[in-house]
Amino acid sequence: MELRASEPEIIEGQPFGNCLLKRSSIGEQLKLFVENTNGGFVLAINNKWGAGKTTFVKMWAQLMVDNGFKTLYLNAWENDFYDDPLIPILGELYEDLKGDDYGNLIEKAGEISASIIPALAKGISKKILGNEDIPELIHDATKGIVQVFKDEVKEYNNKKKSLSEFKKILKKIVDKQCQGKRLIIIIDELDRCRPDYSVDLLEKVKHLFSVDNIIFILSIDKKQLGYAIQGRYGSVNIDTEEYLRRFINYEFTLPAPSTGQFCSALFIKYFGNNGRNPIGKIVNRFNNYSLLDSMTLRQMESFFFILRNCCRSISVNNEYQLLALLFLICVKILYPDLYLKIMNNEFGLNGFHEEITTILRNSLKGDPTVVNNEIVNVEVIFVLCYAGRILKEDAIYNLVNGHDFIKYGLPTYSKIYDQSRFEELIRNYLVKNRIIDYISIIESIGDIAPYG
Repeated sequence: MELRASEPEIIEGQPFGNCLLKRSSIGEQLKLFVENTNGGFVLAINNKWGAGKTTFVKMWAQLMVDNGFKTLYLNAWENDFYDDPLIPILGELYEDLKGDDYGNLIEKAGEISASIIPALAKGISKKILGNEDIPELIHDATKGIVQVFKDEVKEYNNKKKSLSEFKKILKKIVDKQCQGKRLIIIIDELDRCRPDYSVDLLEKVKHLFSVDNIIFILSIDKKQLGYAIQGRYGSVNIDTEEYLRRFINYEFTLPAPSTGQFCSALFIKYFGNNGRNPIGKIVNRFNNYSLLDSMTLRQMESFFFILRNCCRSISVNNEYQLLALLFLICVKILYPDLYLKIMNNEFGLNGFHEEITTILRNSLKGDPTVVNNEIVNVEVIFVLCYAGRILKEDAIYNLVNGHDFIKYGLPTYSKIYDQSRFEELIRNYLVKNRIIDYISIIESIGDIAPYG
């Protein structure tokens, strides 16, 4: 059984061929913008987490390669264990653009990035560790400050010269290796990096790579990146929009697809294109509820991924049981804190009943009378699923044989629909069906990590 959702294959010549969101036209639109915008610039693709940015930029990178552009992809989050973000960028450049001048480029980059260890700091450390006298330390420190200042001024001029030479060498390499076309560098997952790394990377892009034959594409959630900037500078009062304007020239947003379109594509991906598939019929009926509408693309991917693995693990013939499974997967994805409490049996039956029916009620859309019988049967299954987790086996046996519900804390009325037959529905279900612990089934498939 797969415990990870696979990424779509990106095909040379047809990069968007496996795009479930049919974003080929959007990719072409962005390609034309790049081709018709002169010089070097930084463009941000700004969408929330889970909107499918990573998949899009990888497919778009292949589109640009197919059209003769050299394109580099860098996942910043996977590389933020480096102190200096310049190292991964130069490493990717080496893989694609290595040549006679690359050694000179590295040398100048080292001169720019090398940090001076101030003589003052070294002196203080030595004296403190060596237990030397404080008066002598202060006297030496005063002289050290003057020397450090002189060194810093000299170092500033050296770095300024090295920066100019770095850009000249970089432009020369790109012109030669890209045959007159501009180099495209895609930086993904920047908003997930630690705050100091995110800000340092932006600074490096601005100051070192602002040459007229390099285009940077940043795949970001600008709101989350704003939090990183505030964390880096230790203040929530920073105007992050204004701050980011220093680095970003253009902004592009991927339009959101319709929920129905994406769900249909995901169903085919995970269950095949079989119109008679009973799971497909239940999923279609699930459109009467709003839970999928509340999900990001990544969360929808998670939903179908978990559902597919669960359906491989159990045989479900009762349509209400399958609906209950769909609802519970949604609870796991959309209400993780509540789901954790349910999983740990932290509620009594009445408390659980109240929590779960609140979600069921709020998920109804359109005319509620259309699904009244359906939703109450799902409510029954949820109550019994949880009862099976917290009650002893003899209690379940006694309920089947007509013992008082109140004794065991089971509800006798629906909290969704005024249904006097609720107790009867529970007894009938107990007689005809076994209680399935859907929570254990969902957890048994392991963690999930759909592509994004």
